[in-house]
Amino acid sequence: MAYDRYLAIGYPLRYTSMMSGRTCTLLATSTWLSGSLHCAVQTTLTFHLSYCGPNQIQHYFCDAPPILKLACADTSANEMVIFVNIGVVASGCFVLIVLSYVSIACSILRIHTSEGRHRASQTFASHCIVVLCFFVPCVFIYLRPGSK
Repeated sequence: MAYDRYLAIGYPLRYTSMMSGRTCTLLATSTWLSGSLHCAVQTTLTFHLSYCGPNQIQHYFCDAPPILKLACADTSANEMVIFVNIGVVASGCFVLIVLSYVSIACSILRIHTSEGRHRASQTFASHCIVVLCFFVPCVFIYLRPGSK
């Protein structure tokens, strides 16, 4: 989404040639494959654990860390892999989005007409809100200190 907006605002006349069907397919496929790999690693590690005791988690969604609390075996290796995996994926996405949005902001500042700058800013603001609605809850869920 950030790359699409970057091309639309930064290169409006060349957008259709740069954002071809092949580029869209490549972006969508790489996103699906990286997300599938990310989930497969966590799922495989979680399935190899032995479980005992209670079988209820205190969440309305199923996430790996609460499931690891139900395991009888040592889960430190799983927790480390999940932490690194989530850290790499989330940080990588965040850095790429921030870089593309900085480029978009620079492109908006180079627009000479106030009407063009206003239209581009509206599109840019709506996409920033979507990104914030995704990343801010993730920060509060995953980056808060654990209670011991």
